[in-house]
Amino acid sequence: MKQKIVSVLLTVAMIFSLAACGGTENKEEESSGNTEKETAEGEVTFPLDEKLTYTAFSVLHASTYDLDDSLPMQMLQEECNIDIEFQSVMSAELSEKRNLLLNSGEYPELLIKSGITSSEMMDYGRQGILIPLEDLIQEYMPNLTAWLNDNNAWQWVTSSDGHVYGLPCYELAITDWTPYWINMKWIENLGLQEPTNLDELYEVLKAFKEEDANGNGDPNDEIPLAFNGMPDFLFQYLGEAVDSKTYCYVEDGQLTFAPVSDIYYTYLEFFAKLYAEGLILDTCFTITGEELTAMGTANDVIGSNPTAGIFLTVGRDRDEDYKMLTPFEKGKYAIGNGISTGVFCVTDKCQNPGPVLAMFDTFYSQEGGVLATMGVEGKTYTINEDGDWEWIVGGEYGETVDEVRGNGTIQGTTAGPYIAPDIWWTNMSPKADPDEVYLNKERVRTAEYGVSVLPNMYYSQEDEDIVSTLFTDIRTYCEEYTVQIITGEKDLASTWDEYVSTIEQMGLSELMEAYQRTYENSLEMSQ
Repeated sequence: MKQKIVSVLLTVAMIFSLAACGGTENKEEESSGNTEKETAEGEVTFPLDEKLTYTAFSVLHASTYDLDDSLPMQMLQEECNIDIEFQSVMSAELSEKRNLLLNSGEYPELLIKSGITSSEMMDYGRQGILIPLEDLIQEYMPNLTAWLNDNNAWQWVTSSDGHVYGLPCYELAITDWTPYWINMKWIENLGLQEPTNLDELYEVLKAFKEEDANGNGDPNDEIPLAFNGMPDFLFQYLGEAVDSKTYCYVEDGQLTFAPVSDIYYTYLEFFAKLYAEGLILDTCFTITGEELTAMGTANDVIGSNPTAGIFLTVGRDRDEDYKMLTPFEKGKYAIGNGISTGVFCVTDKCQNPGPVLAMFDTFYSQEGGVLATMGVEGKTYTINEDGDWEWIVGGEYGETVDEVRGNGTIQGTTAGPYIAPDIWWTNMSPKADPDEVYLNKERVRTAEYGVSVLPNMYYSQEDEDIVSTLFTDIRTYCEEYTVQIITGEKDLASTWDEYVSTIEQMGLSELMEAYQRTYENSLEMSQ
């Protein structure tokens, strides 16, 4: 049976229905989002009698498009009689410019898709720059409130001080670390099997290097493992489910800091061996992501690579040659909860947040999620006879899938204020975007092996201060040592004890006490 999806008319009707939940017309004399309004609690009727204007800071959507120009935002603003004036920046400068803006005192009313972290939200919340949203959500956002209640998800959006400083985005729960992709075509060329442990992975990478895996007659052009930055993606294959935010894993209710454990020793030993034998790209710690992509798309030379989607590294023509390396063991593969926080924040400059929150609540229903992630049926996507959907390319909204997604949705690499609808995962036609379909399939497949490691960590202010200070310094030292060991600058066996001792002297016991205390308290609060 053909699944019914939102159309232009249905979307408009939905907005009116949602906005009218208060049941009383909202008549205003003022027309600015930063003007105090005499509005009955929770009562907002769209379209507003007088236009409201808000200011917002955001990332350039899909690295190219202003969010204000996207079809969903145009529709919502027009139908609600709300105008948002966006200040948009490139993703590469997002964090720096956002924080400069907030620290300057001359910041806008809203932060939308700004990439702000949980700790940054709490810090700005303590300063009074970001306002608490928990009461406003329950007053003005019935869709989001229902979703948070039904999914026991308040714990994941609430800061340790008890306040919610940012709206969430929900997508598929996938690996907590960067996915690791391996070239199955090369494996088949060499008559090998997908590795099921580190020893087998080493043998496969070694074969990639020595046996002309790509079959072009040149046995010296293969790069068995190519990455840029820290290779922490391997944490998901070390036999413990390691949390990416704390670098901890749990044994019998006790947290262990992975970087001083036996599994980290194994991790360093493994990578040092790969590097010494030329199985890793020798410029891995200096090459940029753009340079790596140029290398991967130009020729068939990469045997494995950690990346969110392998087509980002090797292009769309060869991505199905790869698969996410199957986790070695069930229950030892850390996955997230699918929730990103801080995708929509309100600053103290905004004196009338209710209407704009009510408008964005549209995106927290299944129908609104379709609008946010897929656009409008007949304009940006179509439904086929099987009930599957695909993008409309070559039309009003773009000649390519990327253009249609940039013009017709608010979905992108920076999380936004919406819930991805079920149909996005279950009914995407291979014709829609074969690479996206394949990526989703691999995400779902590997996530079945996974486990969520920690509850939402409700840090006290004292513990938050301890963690933010000590973890940053310790992680920096760990990364420096890791590079030195992998590149052979230091010998692992003769320096390991000194490395562990240094971390202990940097305050590891105090850090772990804060982690353990917060973990136990958070377990109680989440039950």
